[in-house]
Amino acid sequence: MTLSKKTVQSVFFFFSLLVFTSAAIAQQERTVTITSGGIQRSFDVHLPSANPDQNLPVLICYHGSGGTSAGMAATSGFNALSDQNNFIAVYPQSLLINNSVLEWNVYVDDKPGHAGAGDPNAPDDILFTRDMIGKLSADFMIDTKKVYASGLSNGAYMCYALSMLASHDIAAIAPVAGSLWGDNTFLQNAVGDPSIITMPVMHIQGTADNVVDYPDPDNTPKPYEEWPLYVSGRGCGATTYTDVVPIMNNVDKLVFCPPPVEVSLIRIKGMGHAWTNGEYPTSKEIVKFFNLMKANSAVAEGQKQEAIHIQSSIAGRSLRVALENPATIQMYNALGEIQYQDKQGAGSVEIPTQSLGAGIYILRITTLSGEAHSEKIIVKH
Repeated sequence: MTLSKKTVQSVFFFFSLLVFTSAAIAQQERTVTITSGGIQRSFDVHLPSANPDQNLPVLICYHGSGGTSAGMAATSGFNALSDQNNFIAVYPQSLLINNSVLEWNVYVDDKPGHAGAGDPNAPDDILFTRDMIGKLSADFMIDTKKVYASGLSNGAYMCYALSMLASHDIAAIAPVAGSLWGDNTFLQNAVGDPSIITMPVMHIQGTADNVVDYPDPDNTPKPYEEWPLYVSGRGCGATTYTDVVPIMNNVDKLVFCPPPVEVSLIRIKGMGHAWTNGEYPTSKEIVKFFNLMKANSAVAEGQKQEAIHIQSSIAGRSLRVALENPATIQMYNALGEIQYQDKQGAGSVEIPTQSLGAGIYILRITTLSGEAHSEKIIVKH
């Protein structure tokens, strides 16, 4: 078979396009090797473009026990969010602890190397993180004031270790299904140590986690019991959570400290030890929490929410809501219990409040497309 000149040109153009696309993708992905603490270490970097801007923020994501940097990139899906929102995504690789399992040395104390993992030769992963940030700064001129950390399981423990031991290097953390492990005396002193900078924390975990204990098993706010969230809440003086904000079905936010240094627990009812991007979009919410969403994305979401208008309440009698589209309306009390629920069509809706006790409620409106809006409502009689 003889190909025409036009066909040959088309094939050549298609092949060239494939080569160009593959080269561009390759330029966005790279594995970087450095020496930290006398040990060769590596981490994967995903750039939002082949030629990224300077002064970009960085999101570091740590894998769990037995995991890998590549596996964490696949689990989180942060690469796509990096491209959409123009930040650098980084996935470090751990080393063997006790010559048995790939995991992070997450013990928190004031000893060099922090070798509480039982291995006196355990790598200093706090030092590795600092060296990694230094390399990123040298290679990509990152914004060192906007370096954020997230991680799953053992990687979430690593986030908490960074919040204690590298608070001048990390701006905020979002641990998923993890906790804090360290020397009790050191941790108790750290609560009042002004040299440890308090930072925003969003802890995400399922109530059915059978690997790492869920922080609030009795679903009741009790001072000093929701470990390690009350440690993180030292910035605002919180010893437990003070508000429960429904986010979506089976998902609530337990607020320990309000913004700007927010400390909160995202409670996913019935979920086990996992990172979910299903009903609750973990990765997208982490990017939002770190304030990494591009401005145009925020505007678009705001425009969607303009379809819901909450008018002034009539004290003790009703609350009026104007809907442009059909929606489910729910009212929750401060404990996250549903006090009112109804499905309504478009138009003006009057919600009776006379049967509700005086206090603070959360009004949750969810449209058929899944767009949601929450508003704090104060009922007075």
